This record gives sequence, C-alpha cells and structure tokens, in this order.
Amino acid sequence: MDLQQVKDFLKIDYEDDDYLIQLFIEISKKYITNGFSNYDENNPTHKLFLLKAVKALYDNRDSNNDPVYLSIKLQESLGDEV
Repeated sequence: MDLQQVKDFLKIDYEDDDYLIQLFIEISKKYITNGFSNYDENNPTHKLFLLKAVKALYDNRDSNNDPVYLSIKLQESLGDEV
C-alpha cells in the first residue's frame, strides 16, 4: 500500500506529515507480521488492518507514546476484524 492510498484514507491532502505517515505504514506492517502473519499486500484483511493501524497511530501520535497504550488503541480500533 502506498503513501497516497493511506493519506486518502486519513483524508490528508498536505505533505507535512508524509515522513511520519510512511513510518507508521512500516510500523503497521511489522505489527501485522509480528502479531499474525507476514504482511500480504494482496490480502484485503491485511490492507484494512494496515489502514486502521496507521489511523490509530496517527490519531494518537500526541496522546501517549507508550507502546502498551498504542497497542490497546490499535486493538480498540481494529476490533475483531483481523
């Protein structure tokens, strides 16, 4: 999934946070791989998980940088979809 697709999902049309969003994409891919299975670009569930994970990280980027907190926010955001 490319940066523009993720930005479209996040409804972001400026470039200021491109580096941060790209970082969140990589983190989300690792989160999927470490928690479930290797990230598969062709798996629609993985794509949705990636989008929601990036959104959770982006929306909570200033709230709390604690990894446990972020993991809980991701689980709340993703629910039972994965």
